[in-house]
Amino acid sequence: MRRPAAILFTHTAALIGGGNKVLLRLIDGMDREHYRPMSILPEHGPMEQELYRRSVPFSIVDLRPSIGRISMAAAVVYLVALIRKHKIAVVHANDPFTYRAASLAAAITRTPRICHLHHPDQDKSSIAWAFGHIPDLVLTPTEYVKEKVTEWIDNAESGIVKVVGNPIDVEWFTPAQDVPALRKRLGMQIHGAHITIIGALAPHKGHECFLRAAKNILVKRPEAKFNIVGSATSGDPTWAHRLRSLTGEFGLEKAVRFWGFVPDTMARDLLAASDVFVLPTLIEGFGLVIAEALACGVPVVTSAIRPLEEIVADGKSGFLVPPENFACFAQKVIDLLDA
Repeated sequence: MRRPAAILFTHTAALIGGGNKVLLRLIDGMDREHYRPMSILPEHGPMEQELYRRSVPFSIVDLRPSIGRISMAAAVVYLVALIRKHKIAVVHANDPFTYRAASLAAAITRTPRICHLHHPDQDKSSIAWAFGHIPDLVLTPTEYVKEKVTEWIDNAESGIVKVVGNPIDVEWFTPAQDVPALRKRLGMQIHGAHITIIGALAPHKGHECFLRAAKNILVKRPEAKFNIVGSATSGDPTWAHRLRSLTGEFGLEKAVRFWGFVPDTMARDLLAASDVFVLPTLIEGFGLVIAEALACGVPVVTSAIRPLEEIVADGKSGFLVPPENFACFAQKVIDLLDA
């Protein structure tokens, strides 16, 4: 019987952010009779438990550029030995940062290499550095990110860039059958409107705009509750402190609940228990949680930035509004609640 092909994944973080969620879903969908996933994590963190649960072997080796040249060289030597020992068939870097070291080891061992670019927040020089050894394949989640990548690389290489949308399990993300019962189980107020934002507590996610919009919404909907789901661990602790201060400054203490980091199942249930999902984000490569909200049957109000028009049908599945325009965000939420 033919041995399953070993795929080596490299990660830039051990936290459960959007990129790692996508990778875990890819691993979940693998036919283990034909594919054998392995991982390289840069540090200890929540991804360890997720990989343990999936019986995916992993090593802790920091491949990020911040480790310096000597440590990077040692990491490449380790990877070369690992690739040869386990007969790795493909090296799949989940970001451009770990791709640099991973691609060097793959080039030495003549192993096919993939780089997965989730976000558009790179530039030509950083990609030129990362792509010292050109990937055999570059994956992007949207046409927008593909366009950005093709701007950063030579036209002769643009054919290696392919769009593969991020997977959403529509049998797991589904509309709630009994919203009041779900809210009761979660400890939410059963009656009244619930408006939710999910994302790392970082400035670019738009939480300040969310709070300013909440202040306006409460004028028309004084019973409304606002759920902020996400932690500062994968975001910015200073910013998280500012958000709590703004909540008090705006007089929103009774209306806003900070849930912190929650497991995937609870995040899904909070989405399904909500009336509207709001994400006033300033930059996205795909907007995974937006697609998850739509799969739960929850209308979305998010920023009119690329690539979100690829995810939200404006005026049908939700609204795309000018980023940072909290008054517009508030009005669109009110429109949806009044519909």
